[in-house]
Parts: sequence; C-alpha cells; structure tokens
Amino acid sequence: MNVIISTVTSLSQWARSYLDEISLSIIAVLLLMFGSQFSRYLRKRLSSLNSFLRSLLLIILCLVCSSLAIIVFPPYLHAAISSFNNQTLFPVLLIILCLLGVLADKNN
Repeated sequence: MNVIISTVTSLSQWARSYLDEISLSIIAVLLLMFGSQFSRYLRKRLSSLNSFLRSLLLIILCLVCSSLAIIVFPPYLHAAISSFNNQTLFPVLLIILCLLGVLADKNN
C-alpha cells in the first residue's frame, strides 16, 4: 500500500508543475466539445438579422467568448485543482480526464 501511495504522491508532484498547461487544455477541450452547441445557439438567436450582419456578429461573438474563456477560466481552474494535496491531485486529474473522455464520446 505504501508503494501505491508513494507512486500517487510522486505523480501528483510531477503533475503539479504542469497545472497551468493542464487547466488550459481542459478549458480548450471543453470549448471544442461545446463550441458547436454555443454557435448553434447564437445562430438561432441571431436568425432574424440580415445575413451579413448575422455572420459578422456570429464571428465576433464566438471569437470574443472563446478568447475570454481561454484567458479568464484557466487561472480559476488552476487554483481549484491546486487546492488538492499530493495524495489526491493525480487521482482527481485522472477522474477529470476520464469524464472529459466520456463527454467527448457522448457528443460524437
């Protein structure tokens, strides 16, 4: 049992140095998975506008929202993930990645 705990602890310490990249990649994956639904929702809401204006607004809104998500949300996710101790960080990251995989599989 001590071998498992020491392995999880060392993997957590290793992952802790990459939490910035991990949190950014989680947000990017969520944007990829749910970006089309967000775009579909915006198209539905903007359907009454002129074609040129609708396309322009859709491009601007998608660009601004996705850029803000990439810039604003990762520090909060990093702070939330880094609050776990070294015995729970790596298992939590594995659970998050497995949940992302299940969500990605469900979306396809």
